[in-house]
Amino acid sequence: FYNIKKKWNNFSPRAVINYEADDVLFYASYTKGFRSGNFNNRINDFAGFTAAAFTPADPESVDSYEIGVKSDLLDKKLRVNLSAFREDYHDIQQVLTLNLAGLPAIQTLLN
Repeated sequence: FYNIKKKWNNFSPRAVINYEADDVLFYASYTKGFRSGNFNNRINDFAGFTAAAFTPADPESVDSYEIGVKSDLLDKKLRVNLSAFREDYHDIQQVLTLNLAGLPAIQTLLN
């Protein structure tokens, strides 16, 4: 059978800034997420396995940003929390699709 090896390395930092004034907390954060590369080991055609089926997929990563405010108001009788976030994905590996039988299946994307 196939003897395929590949190695992926990653550095995934996280940074958070907080500022608190009275009963209000402001914050912002950045996070880098990572999913290791993999091999598409699914059958690519009805005849069986093909060499292309074992082509490595690049690692998937995401840059995640969040800003927000947390507050306790009216002598801590009212709590108001707001946040906004954004995620920028790179080299997405898998998506949910329907197979020939109409059932959900995970499809690995090759980069």
